[in-house]
Amino acid sequence: MVQNTRTETEAYVIESKGAPAVLKTIPLAPLKDDEVEIDMKFCGLCHTDCHMQNNDWGITTYPLVAGHEGTGIVAAVGRNVTNLKAGDHVGVGWIRNSCKSCRQCIQGKDNLCEHVYQGVFLGKNAGNWGRQGCELQGCFAKIMHIDARFAFKIPETVDLAKVAPLLCAGITVWEPIIDYITPGSKVGVVSLGGLGHMAVKLAKAVGAEVTVLSSSDGKHMQALDLGAHHYYNYSNKETLKDVKLDVIIDTCPVANNLELFLSLLHAGGTYVRVGIPSGATAKFEYNWISLVFNGQKIVGSIVSGSKNTNKLIQVAANNNILSDVTEVPFSKINETMKGLLEGSLDTTKAFRYVLKWD
Repeated sequence: MVQNTRTETEAYVIESKGAPAVLKTIPLAPLKDDEVEIDMKFCGLCHTDCHMQNNDWGITTYPLVAGHEGTGIVAAVGRNVTNLKAGDHVGVGWIRNSCKSCRQCIQGKDNLCEHVYQGVFLGKNAGNWGRQGCELQGCFAKIMHIDARFAFKIPETVDLAKVAPLLCAGITVWEPIIDYITPGSKVGVVSLGGLGHMAVKLAKAVGAEVTVLSSSDGKHMQALDLGAHHYYNYSNKETLKDVKLDVIIDTCPVANNLELFLSLLHAGGTYVRVGIPSGATAKFEYNWISLVFNGQKIVGSIVSGSKNTNKLIQVAANNNILSDVTEVPFSKINETMKGLLEGSLDTTKAFRYVLKWD
């Protein structure tokens, strides 16, 4: 039996739809034999947290403790845990657990678990993704208990604040990069934000020629500074006439003009959706005739499994490919979430805001 594990924690709790996050003390479920206890230090703020706060996808269970880009230090381990020890630096992402026995899980593709993974903070309203119940909490908690397979070891030389967004923004774009991009591929990245800036860095790192597609001219120099080879404002269609790409990764959290983006793909090209729009805008239509005759593909991609997440952390650490972040104390969580939703956060120096526990 594990000794000295905590039974409660401070956490920022969202009690109802659209309600602010309030600091409270909440109970912690007992630490299981396959779990680790983590003292959380940082948590990146993602549009998904805002969507869940406002129940934009109709899957939120309240009270909600969101957050899924967390980093911290292991405080205790269950008796079956052999890959981690107290003092290790770890990261926590979107997945809390999976069946561990299906074909996908055995291959480390837990994000495609055939019996459905358990979301880190999802409750009953999320169906099978939240079947374990809403007593589970995300990285807006100061202490977490989570299955050791989904506490990813981070080298101690890596900045825990800058690596935190890799646990969602990073792995979300890393998955399609692994699946669809090879050295020399011409890759378009739609929207230069938290996910987009990581897509630029990682796609370039694997040898792709990277083009940023933005709705304005405002981030041109930032894109080039990140390593992008080209930048186009797609609102001006005239400038796109010579653009042809092999893969487009659309990171935008709102619906875009699918027909426009597919017109920028070579025959046989792939459009990958990773940003999830809300409500009715999450649906789309397209002309099957054009799709079939051009041999193009429209695909979705959700975060990443344990195998590719561990690989990304090593690639990022070895090549210093980390997120550009602005640190803010957790006490400013509500104004930061509001700014993210309104698009009023200052992203001239960093694309991701990271909340810090005192």
